[in-house]
Amino acid sequence: MKFTYLIALLFTLTTSVFSIAGPGHGHSHDHGHSHGVAKQETVLAKSKQKINQLIEKKKLDASWVIMQHSTMEKKTYKHGTEWIITYENKGIEDKTKQTLYMFYSLNGHYIAANFTGK
Repeated sequence: MKFTYLIALLFTLTTSVFSIAGPGHGHSHDHGHSHGVAKQETVLAKSKQKINQLIEKKKLDASWVIMQHSTMEKKTYKHGTEWIITYENKGIEDKTKQTLYMFYSLNGHYIAANFTGK
């Protein structure tokens, strides 16, 4: 188990830190970046790194480090299309916090994460 936490710490130390957005994070546009669509595997890897960062910042319980994604899809909003990745952690007591939604622009830039999917 210590090895898993060491890996999580290493990921956290080698990537930039962003905070988790609340329910009203208001999905942002692609910020002018239009470098094409990132590969699904690339976005998934980024989402795992982001989970590690959020664990390090105490925004997520450490048990999230071993979770695999449940779904990954492209969803279109008024302002454009985003990747949405969901993770489920049935070990979390609060049922409203058992599903983590992560939002990325199509080109792989992190937008937000929350437990509401909105």
